[in-house]
Amino acid sequence: MKVVSFDLDGTIFKKGLDDIFWNRLIPELVSREKDISMGEALRYVLNEYDSVGQDDIRWYVPEYWFSRFGLPAALLDHLLNIMAEHYYSNGMYDDVSLLAEICKRYRVIISTCNPPAMAERKLSIIKKRSNVSINALFSSISCNMLKSAEFYNMVCRVLNVSAESVLHVGDDVIQDLKIPMSIGMQAILMDRECKRINSSSSSHTPDHNIICSIKELTELICL
Repeated sequence: MKVVSFDLDGTIFKKGLDDIFWNRLIPELVSREKDISMGEALRYVLNEYDSVGQDDIRWYVPEYWFSRFGLPAALLDHLLNIMAEHYYSNGMYDDVSLLAEICKRYRVIISTCNPPAMAERKLSIIKKRSNVSINALFSSISCNMLKSAEFYNMVCRVLNVSAESVLHVGDDVIQDLKIPMSIGMQAILMDRECKRINSSSSSHTPDHNIICSIKELTELICL
């Protein structure tokens, strides 16, 4: 194994944190710009999100939504900087500093479906909070795709490594476990709440492919 790849949300950063951006900050801006109540703005925004859906690449792109809602493009950076404060103050899991131990032995990268602007801010927070330098950031959104076999193959080509020499760690059974394994990558499911390990729902996911923390990961791959 040469490379360890990490997802961001639910793995390094707390899952659902970006809901602040999508479900609070954007509706607040829509409320002001369209002079409607916050309740009306939230209903409107959520309905628009649902009309596109998570299988559509546009769903993940802040610039698309700013354009669709007619919001001033200049304010996007402002909202993302507010999010950076959330990422810094209470966004990362406590054990992320242990990535430093993994970095001593492997190339460590990020493979995410976060849009680049969000992912880059999170990468900066990792370095500031944990003094960990990530070797590379890959956003599937910047490649105009979701996390797919094509995306992971592209990551391997750019790094000039075989799929078999990459371990990917993330919290989604399909995008972070089954898809990378389908091209020969090693993969481990991050279950931060330890729900799958103690649940019958884990029957389709072997226990040895599930961990609850980066500490567990270091014990597996850094001995």
